[in-house]
Amino acid sequence: MHNHVTVGNDNLGNVCGGDLTINSMLPCKNGDGMLSFEDYQRMPYCNKCIGVSRYRNEQRFHFYSVFVGLVISALVMALHWIVTGGLPRFLLPMFEDNFLAPLAAPLLSTAMITVVILWLSTIIFKELADRYNNKYFSYHE
Repeated sequence: MHNHVTVGNDNLGNVCGGDLTINSMLPCKNGDGMLSFEDYQRMPYCNKCIGVSRYRNEQRFHFYSVFVGLVISALVMALHWIVTGGLPRFLLPMFEDNFLAPLAAPLLSTAMITVVILWLSTIIFKELADRYNNKYFSYHE
């Protein structure tokens, strides 16, 4: 029995064996691109869809980093307030000559600590987002 089938120009398959491949490329889940069958089995999304997922994941991790940084900053400032009875004043020596130093130093010191904590949390969460993206959202070659 003849079970060799030709569909179109180069689309060949075996009807009897049940492995008929009409096309060696399959659409991604969102229909934005075509993938080889092996890539489709591994992850049924095209690189464009994967890029969107990676971007959204980075944005989500960035939101988490800002939230965690602000919570840690608030906890640090509250702890400093409880221990010392006020906001930090480590920038006061820089403003000795200025008559606004007693007012500006605590605000600037608090802002500086908050910025450093946010910066560190952003760096840590950026690394976590990159690791997550490389593990779960790797691009097709």
